[in-house]
Amino acid sequence: MTRRSIVYYVGMITTDAYGRAIGARIYAGAAARKMTVVAQAMRSVGLRSIIVSLPFVGPDAKQTAFGPVVTSDGGVPTFFTATLRSPVLRKLVGQFHLADFFLRHVRRDDTVIFYNHAMEYLLTLLLLRLKGVRLVLDIEDAPTDDEVGLRGLLNRVSFAITYRLTEPRKMVVADHVAKCLGLDDYVTIRGVASQEVGAKPPPNLRKWVELQTGEALKLHFGGSLLVETGIDLFCESVKLLMRSADRLSCRVSFKVTGVGDLEKIRDLQDWIANSAKVSVELLPDLSKAEYFSLIGTCHGSLSLKRPGSAMSNTTFPSKVIEITAAGLALVSTRLGDVTEIFGEDSAYFIAGYQPEGLVETIIEMAAAPERVERVAAAGSKLCNKVFAPEVVGEEMKRLL
Repeated sequence: MTRRSIVYYVGMITTDAYGRAIGARIYAGAAARKMTVVAQAMRSVGLRSIIVSLPFVGPDAKQTAFGPVVTSDGGVPTFFTATLRSPVLRKLVGQFHLADFFLRHVRRDDTVIFYNHAMEYLLTLLLLRLKGVRLVLDIEDAPTDDEVGLRGLLNRVSFAITYRLTEPRKMVVADHVAKCLGLDDYVTIRGVASQEVGAKPPPNLRKWVELQTGEALKLHFGGSLLVETGIDLFCESVKLLMRSADRLSCRVSFKVTGVGDLEKIRDLQDWIANSAKVSVELLPDLSKAEYFSLIGTCHGSLSLKRPGSAMSNTTFPSKVIEITAAGLALVSTRLGDVTEIFGEDSAYFIAGYQPEGLVETIIEMAAAPERVERVAAAGSKLCNKVFAPEVVGEEMKRLL
């Protein structure tokens, strides 16, 4: 029997399953989620995909060293190499663990996709190139001009080497990334509307009835809470909304999850503690099931990535897919690919990047609950059409 070729998807990630395997609480970021759902999409169209990771466990890990771990997160076989807690030692030693795995397992008719670029990949890239294995670069975070010093230099060097050692046809996260890099041959894979079997509760239809009868408008804000992703805009907007509370047709309740500068959220909670119309609840430590249960009670969710920032120029907000796939009304800043996919009938777009714009949008949502439900339904329908696993799987076939 002839062995089927394998698509290896390589990235420096951790997943919830990995955290359970090593007995540590680990936050699985957007990269892990994207790699998992793209691998699922590939498997849905017959591509045999496997994730390989040199995991980063963080300085709070109790052990200094971790052995290899094999999991099947979301039905995708995932191999985590041995790793070390020390970031420096991990970089030095990890590249050999990664190279050893591929020397023992990969065959010439396989394909290896590298999620972004890293110095830890270079030894593996060189060995696989000499072996004649097909190498593909998934460009999610290209180097930016504001990266300076030794770290910035190493980042640009590793990107340049990875770019040249991989196939001319690149995998990019957004059309505008390809344009910035001057690419002529590329396939855009923004992400997948993943169906998290067993994690998502049934659709909460009662929440729309409650909203139309005067109950609170519930808005979610989560992910990596940084300046670039809108935490300052959010905090200033909530303060301004409280001052404009007399214009609200109903109470507004914000549910905040994720990681980042949570002290700003806690300070905001203290600042608006006595408001009768506006509330902020911080829920940073939720399990996957608890998270899906929470957003199932919400009517909309905020994607506040700052237009023109380095992060917005080199990526596509996976949060947009997550929000619309969950059936929530998307409230977003105006970013290239987002505005090309979603329209005024399937999302709320903020006028400018000022608190006034976000506040006016929220006041509008509170005054017209029927439209909030229509926008949520239209956004969900569009998301499941554009980002369906089988659609993304066919695009991956075209890439490969």
